[in-house]
Amino acid sequence: MNTDTNDFLYKLGAILLFVAILFLSIIHMFQINYQLFLLPCLFYKITGLYCPGCGGTRSVHALMDGHLFSSIRYNPIVLYGVFIYLWYMISNTIEYVSKHKIKVGMKYHDTYLWIGLAILILFCLLRNFLLLVFDIDLTSF
Repeated sequence: MNTDTNDFLYKLGAILLFVAILFLSIIHMFQINYQLFLLPCLFYKITGLYCPGCGGTRSVHALMDGHLFSSIRYNPIVLYGVFIYLWYMISNTIEYVSKHKIKVGMKYHDTYLWIGLAILILFCLLRNFLLLVFDIDLTSF
């Protein structure tokens, strides 16, 4: 990957962090119930099965409350995304602060996306298999 793309991704990551902190601060400061703005999953409503993204919001909420196991149980892609984001931002910050003398900056590879897609698909299949075959709902305990 060229340096321009890496710089763009790093700046985009910094902007996303700023926006997330601002958004969460506003929600906390004004005690806004964000759940009022959430739409139900149409796939779940129609089929009774979970889509690959189901549980994402609950996973983020659980992670923000420090409930790591619950976050993974709701949807592990959130923790994977947070891990990749933090790894990328911290390693590239170290590289930028050292003026590229310490070359530890994570570089973008499609492999990270393929791993994320595999997590989404496998977890969706596992969650629906447990629900259909054993009547185990991972979101209920």
